Amino acid sequence: MTFVESSVIAEQQELQGADLAVADTSETEIRCKARRHEEFFPVHTVADALAKPATRPPWVIEDLLLKDSATLVSAHPHSMKSLSLLSACMEAVATKQVWKHFPAANVTRSLFIETEDPQWMVEGRVRGLARGLGLDRDLPGFLYSCVQAFDLVEKQDEIFRLLAIHKPDFIVLSTLQSLLGGRDWLRQDQMADVNALVVRVSRICPLIVVTHSPWDKKAKRAAGTITQTANYMTAAHYQKRDNLVHIDIDSKAGAQDANFTLQLETEGDEVRGFRYVGKGWPKGQVYGAVKEAIELDTGETNEEIAAHVGCTTRYVQKIRKQLGEQGKE
Repeated sequence: MTFVESSVIAEQQELQGADLAVADTSETEIRCKARRHEEFFPVHTVADALAKPATRPPWVIEDLLLKDSATLVSAHPHSMKSLSLLSACMEAVATKQVWKHFPAANVTRSLFIETEDPQWMVEGRVRGLARGLGLDRDLPGFLYSCVQAFDLVEKQDEIFRLLAIHKPDFIVLSTLQSLLGGRDWLRQDQMADVNALVVRVSRICPLIVVTHSPWDKKAKRAAGTITQTANYMTAAHYQKRDNLVHIDIDSKAGAQDANFTLQLETEGDEVRGFRYVGKGWPKGQVYGAVKEAIELDTGETNEEIAAHVGCTTRYVQKIRKQLGEQGKE
């Protein structure tokens, strides 16, 4: 007798003990009830796992977005979060790459939903990005929607209908703060239904959720409850400097390229796209990045700063010594 079957029988006996009228239950009925239990709680064994071959994580966009999951992107305002992800939506469909570097081989459809910037601004960006991709006509498979702030939980039926109609391979929601419907993002009890819905949506369509960071530069994470990130398979944090944006990736699946910089590409005043320029900060930006990390005094060791910026530990020690001597003057 299985654990589920014995549980069903125990439940029946308990009801009988309470003088409730319970008819005799056949073995067939017990098995039917057991199946209903297992439909909601599928139970597996070690043998089940061992029977399956080891595979690479199912990336939708390599190192950025996994199948059946969500990615949370955080940064201060005006850090090019939405712009870079709009570019990612278009580029993934057009070239099967994101930011001229990350493979997105199986993406044929994407959807970008903007709730903060007006439609005229988004469409200006789309035109510039289209020219950067060499497009002079439509890009079948890429869709965008510019709507005002809405309550994600209240509009969940519309969200599921949208996914059923357009069947995107991934979506971008920009931004989380516009989707809370007045909920306090610092309270776990108020954010629970939002976080649960994000997980439900991600099982149907992987998604990237854009959010803001605390103004405190030491807090390189999303604003809101500290447990919020637990609902996302991958977290990404942006830091902007001039036309560069540095991105740190923290993925439960283990991203190979988790610390890199993008460069904004423009022609005149028009955005053309983003280009991956390498791990860490570019050479010309290393000093500024090390200096900023030291001055923030977040408790990072010299070795940690060096790994994050992409330089040697000795170089960090040198800059720390210089800053220390300047402070004494």
